[in-house]
Amino acid sequence: MTVDAGTKSPSAQAAALIEAIRANRIVNYAAIGSSLVLCVDFLENLQREVEHMWSEGISIPKVLFFLLRYYSFVHTIISVIYHGNTHYAGEACTAPFLRDAYSSLTVHTICEAISYVRVFAFAGRSTILLPILTVSFVGTTSLQYYFLTKFTKTVKFANLPASALLGCIPVAGENMWLSIVFILILFSLVLTTGIMIFIAYRRRANTHGIGGLLRLFYRDGIFYFLTLSTLAVTNIIFDHTAPSNL
Repeated sequence: MTVDAGTKSPSAQAAALIEAIRANRIVNYAAIGSSLVLCVDFLENLQREVEHMWSEGISIPKVLFFLLRYYSFVHTIISVIYHGNTHYAGEACTAPFLRDAYSSLTVHTICEAISYVRVFAFAGRSTILLPILTVSFVGTTSLQYYFLTKFTKTVKFANLPASALLGCIPVAGENMWLSIVFILILFSLVLTTGIMIFIAYRRRANTHGIGGLLRLFYRDGIFYFLTLSTLAVTNIIFDHTAPSNL
């Protein structure tokens, strides 16, 4: 949604700016809080990671696991620089914002790649399913980056004095494009989970049940879907309910 400052009275513009500062502060606190949770989770699971992952041979799932595990820290640094540096203002916010936006989508992309690999493994490495999964992943991912680019081109930041130490305050942006990004993420997750459910149903019907390992794999896959889809839906809702100046 865009804002036309010329159609607002000075008092309305001031109220909108205060609202933007308040909302931006909440987002900043949430981003920094998420970074702390990531650090705690890393320390909590480091020993199990060393025992069960470091000694295993190289594989695509292992590469994706470590890529997500450690790129998350890279993204955390990028995000904290954007959300936590109060010396940025106006056009100076554009570069750190772009780094944070594309880095965030990169994290989502790795998560989606893991879900596609899980489905491929669950399907018994089906050569019939592989091209379908590949086209779906490449197609939805390309569209996500395309619409994110359209969104970032519409974002504007308040030209406040850097001495005010308020940080980057977005005052305009077409949230519709960002919503489409998260809708595509949700569609991709629904597709992979739907394929997994279909495979489980067919396998159960043909063999009168599925093995314990596959059952565990299926259950974890559903939990993975619920977690990521909840995040996607939350972002979609936020995009549609956020103040009109964001």
